Amino acid sequence: MAPGGLRVAGWAIDPDVTASIDVHVYIDGSFVTAVNAEGDRPDVGASVAGFGDAHGFDVMVPAAPGQHVVCVYGINQGSGANSLLGCRSLMLGADPFGSFDLAGMAPGGTRVAGWAIDPGTAGSITLHLYVDGALAGVIEADANRSDVGAANAGFGDAHGFDGLLAPAPGFHTVCAYGINRGAGTNSLLGCRWVLVDPDPMGSLDVATWDDGGLHVGGWALDPDTAHAVKVHVYVDDTLAAAVDAVGDRSDVAEAFPGFGSAHGLDVVIPASSGPHTVCVYGLNHGAGTNSLIGCRTA
Repeated sequence: MAPGGLRVAGWAIDPDVTASIDVHVYIDGSFVTAVNAEGDRPDVGASVAGFGDAHGFDVMVPAAPGQHVVCVYGINQGSGANSLLGCRSLMLGADPFGSFDLAGMAPGGTRVAGWAIDPGTAGSITLHLYVDGALAGVIEADANRSDVGAANAGFGDAHGFDGLLAPAPGFHTVCAYGINRGAGTNSLLGCRWVLVDPDPMGSLDVATWDDGGLHVGGWALDPDTAHAVKVHVYVDDTLAAAVDAVGDRSDVAEAFPGFGSAHGLDVVIPASSGPHTVCVYGLNHGAGTNSLIGCRTA
């Protein structure tokens, strides 16, 4: 497959000459193009000693969507005759294809990302994003995706998409559609389920006695913002500290891309000896309410 048609590639040598030779490409029994097999192929030069490397061919040929048989012939020089180098049967699609890689939490909404290609063009195409069956966003699949370019030769790298939706709190189905250009129709790239919860989240990792006080550690973030959030620490149901969760937590940044690492909580609170119940609350930003991060007995 190539933009608007098929990519045909290989190599050809005539035993009578060291120079490159012509090859003829046929599709479904009809002649399509002639090309000189002069491209650099050091693998061929290494395996067929004495002929050099200039025996490769790599050409894009137009073809309509559908099932095709592609055959390539080496054109003889000197004694001998033209010869069939090989045939391949393949289905050439017309509709956009790609991958809906992810739909997950991001600061201020739901991040959607993936890639899309239309077989009829090397240019980028438009994506329509639906939430629960209703159009929620339109985005261009024009971001750099070198992995996609490497896997789909001739189309280039500019086929990624990465955007933000803002669905209401709750459980949703998010679907991505590639919008067709030229022959073919729009196509579904995939659907993903997402749960949108605007309340702060986190973990009370530790609450232990340390140097005459209670060492309280963990992390907190609010889905509505990448900034640090304030947390309230209660000891035995009494507010004991109000601090910003700004400590470095690279593990949190890795688990929640886009939010950064400044979400750690690490504080020592003066307390009398004896057992205590420690509870930590995240204070809400934007939509949602304050939420309990966790409680521990120390």
